[in-house]
Amino acid sequence: MLRLFLNGLKAPERPPHLYVCLDLRAESLDEETVRAVAAEHTPLSNLGLQLELRHHQVNAFLEALVGAAEAPKFGGLKLSLDWCPLAESGHSDEEEINEGLSLMGEAIQMGRLSSLQKIRLVNDFGGNGWEDSDVGETVREGKEAFLAALSRVKLPFLSDLAFVRFILTDADLAMLAQGVRVGILSGLRRLEMSKNGGFGSAGMEALMGAVSESEEGWPLLADLYLQKSRAGKGVAALGTALLSGKLGGLSRINLFRSDLDDDGVRRLAEAVREDTLFCVSSLDLSWNGNVGGEAWGEFMLSINESERGLPNLKTLDLQATHVLRAGAAIAPPLTSGKLPAQALRGLFPSHLFLTLYEGASIGGIAAAARGGALEHVTSLALGGGGNAGGKVLGEVLQAIAESEKGLPNLTLINFGGTNIMFAGAAIAAALAFGKIPRNLFTNLFPSHLICTADAAGLKGLAGAIRGGVLEKMASLDLFGCGNAGGDVFKELTRAIAESEKGLPNLSRIRLEGPDILGAGAAIVAAFASGKLPREVLTFLFPSDLVSDSDAAGFRGLAGALRGGWLENLTFLELRGDESVRKEVWEEVIDAIVESERGLPKLRRMNLDGPGILDAGAAVAVALGSGKLPSLEYVKPSHLLLDDEGVKRLGEGVRGGGFPSGLLSIDFRLRCSSGQMGVSAGPLLKALAESEAGLPSCMRVLSLKGGRLGEEALISLAESGGGVSGSKFSHLELLDLSKCEIDDPLLRKLGAVFRAHICSKLKRLDLGCNRITVEGLSVFFDTLTPATLRNLSHLHLKGQEGLVFEINRKQFESDVKDLVGRAKSEGKLPRLPVEHIQDNSNSRGNVHAVAT
Repeated sequence: MLRLFLNGLKAPERPPHLYVCLDLRAESLDEETVRAVAAEHTPLSNLGLQLELRHHQVNAFLEALVGAAEAPKFGGLKLSLDWCPLAESGHSDEEEINEGLSLMGEAIQMGRLSSLQKIRLVNDFGGNGWEDSDVGETVREGKEAFLAALSRVKLPFLSDLAFVRFILTDADLAMLAQGVRVGILSGLRRLEMSKNGGFGSAGMEALMGAVSESEEGWPLLADLYLQKSRAGKGVAALGTALLSGKLGGLSRINLFRSDLDDDGVRRLAEAVREDTLFCVSSLDLSWNGNVGGEAWGEFMLSINESERGLPNLKTLDLQATHVLRAGAAIAPPLTSGKLPAQALRGLFPSHLFLTLYEGASIGGIAAAARGGALEHVTSLALGGGGNAGGKVLGEVLQAIAESEKGLPNLTLINFGGTNIMFAGAAIAAALAFGKIPRNLFTNLFPSHLICTADAAGLKGLAGAIRGGVLEKMASLDLFGCGNAGGDVFKELTRAIAESEKGLPNLSRIRLEGPDILGAGAAIVAAFASGKLPREVLTFLFPSDLVSDSDAAGFRGLAGALRGGWLENLTFLELRGDESVRKEVWEEVIDAIVESERGLPKLRRMNLDGPGILDAGAAVAVALGSGKLPSLEYVKPSHLLLDDEGVKRLGEGVRGGGFPSGLLSIDFRLRCSSGQMGVSAGPLLKALAESEAGLPSCMRVLSLKGGRLGEEALISLAESGGGVSGSKFSHLELLDLSKCEIDDPLLRKLGAVFRAHICSKLKRLDLGCNRITVEGLSVFFDTLTPATLRNLSHLHLKGQEGLVFEINRKQFESDVKDLVGRAKSEGKLPRLPVEHIQDNSNSRGNVHAVAT
């Protein structure tokens, strides 16, 4: 039947791209068939053949292979050779094995195995057991012949080499190392030397030393199986090879019951520390009882000390080892995320007793609890350490609270010698979520609770408060919870308001951290509900306030601002949802102005929400009120003004109370299609009446689409006082496009510039007005050489009446002449006139532009 099948693969009419993988097992083969396969000389590049041969089949195949006229030409060949009899009982004949190995070496030397991809050699040498290193001496000659050939002849496709119950000695590995050193075996992807008791430290040093010394090493080796051997004695050499970078592809390492010792584990730790095991997905170090806790501690810490850790590790098998003696060293790689918690197996008994102490962490226990690995624990003793121990205890209990089932089987709990106040939030969470039986916590909560929890812990605390667990609380300290986020604190403070009695006995509350008051408005609401005593108010608000809220929350915050509760703020960030429209923003901002002292220390103010751009008038008043003297930054940096907004901005400018250190603010006029433009007159009149002029933070003044008014321009021009009295000394950009400026208004604008030297003005936009060449000529004549001396951008695009191309070109030419004349008089020295172009196409230092 097999012959017919092979003939079919040779047939001309076979599908051209057909490739067949054929797996032949010993039970289905006789010796005649085995010999026929070995003697097959017709090219069968479309056949991948996997042969499992047992007992006499092995030598029959090898004899035919060596005696054939030529080598078989398979697409690929995988051999599993086991000299054990097919029957359940019986043992290998060592003379037969010796002969077979010699034949194997001869076949390799003759090039008969050039398509070999895998070879697996199995025997039991008379059943003496894998730990007996003295057996197999009668096969030495055959082994030497085979290993010599394997070390000298390159088998280009060999990727899988396995010796199972095949007694290899240190000398055998030294011979194999010769081939490794010269790159003969550089293509290996899998190496197994399991159930071998004949080699140890010397053999591993020879083999791994060759890997380190070779040019290529084993770059493709992914699987290294050394279980049930004495290879652990030479793991230090493996560590050296790893450090050499010659085992960069290693993914699975099995050292189960391999006589691993402290030196080997420490060498592995060095390799881990240098990130040479970054790609490893499975590491089995189980059943190695000779390694002490100190060495295991170094190994666990090396994971944390490495740059990348072992993030790809799916299994770290440490069963039947003394790794728990490493104590706190288990924690860092788990808490840092450099060792996936699910990779650990067999570490946690049902009776778990651990000591907490200063600087220690048992994050490994916490990670295991969070992952559900402690569901079977019946007694838990986590004691000692005082305050530090309380923090660690909180970490463990919080993890229990976050786990799916908690510790349902727990009957005994002991926290002796630990300051339980530091674990308050976690205890509340565990109880609130029902993850630890409540009867174990009788009289556990003190009247003074100190919590150093994360977001999940504070959510648990909120649940405990809402359920009335902490009604007797006299002081609550949440110092160190600053990274929990505003949503979490909103939930916490709402829990106070929603509970039946709140915290009526609270006399002190401590809330500190960068984001601790992300729910500032919610805290005010909790106070307003009567669930917090008024005397704790002074503890509530630190220097930074971030609030994410709705309209109701913002109105509560406005009350806090108006009452002067937030005078110490240096940073204020308000983020409103869709319900926070213009009116709500105005109420909050007006509250700053209405308060007695405002916010004298505030340096940064971020206002974000759908209605804030329309609240520009309120912001303008607040900035000019003098109630924000220390403000350096405000967001958004540009706001829209209607007629009322311009009036209120004028009031602020007139008062001169804008913060001197404010970097930049840009007010723009709201333009509505089909409606009369916003009047800029009140602002211009306010500038004329002010002593300081335009605030230094308003380096950009956009009056686009507005109406200037002759009286306002005249008043502003008459208020001038030369360079020292300029009302525009900080102005860098002035946008007067679409302001219906005609020649008379332009002449008055020139008078303003003559009176108020704009020494920093670089951009002036007069586009889309009613300016003619004659009016522009008068405008230039009005200027002095000192006026607009830094102007580099002048835009005149879209003047009314320039309908035809010929008119536009003439206007461009005339503008160019006027600019040239002005420059000849020493005016506008920085305004280029080399070429006139549309400002929409301008680049770099834009030029005088006319269209």
